[in-house]
Amino acid sequence: MPPMPEKKESPPVLDGIILCDQIIEDRLSGKKSIIGIFQEILAAKFPCVHPCMWIYAAISDAEGDFEFELRLLEGESLNRISSSRTSKIRIANRLQRTEIQIRMDGLPLKKPGQYVFQILANGELMAEKPFYAREVQRPNN
Repeated sequence: MPPMPEKKESPPVLDGIILCDQIIEDRLSGKKSIIGIFQEILAAKFPCVHPCMWIYAAISDAEGDFEFELRLLEGESLNRISSSRTSKIRIANRLQRTEIQIRMDGLPLKKPGQYVFQILANGELMAEKPFYAREVQRPNN
């Protein structure tokens, strides 16, 4: 009898990614509230350090064991600034929807402009999410 073929993991599909200030999860229902959604970071001057942000991602059509990584890259050079990983997540079947939340603290932003988040599953790039850092002038009182 020939050996059974090895079951291959099904790669995940990223349904959406949101950058926000905070994620609150209800302990009873498991529902998440996403607070302070943004597409850009405003700073009085550069370089600056953004103290904390959360990234919410919805994953579907996957099966197997996955480790997700979130990388922050500088937009022009694509140099890596920061990264964060989840622990291994077992996705039981392709019909299961999986939500991941990653907190990133102390993000150093050298200059205004475009930055890019990359989300990877087991080291393979799934998607990219750009955002912008912009300098704002404080009003004189």
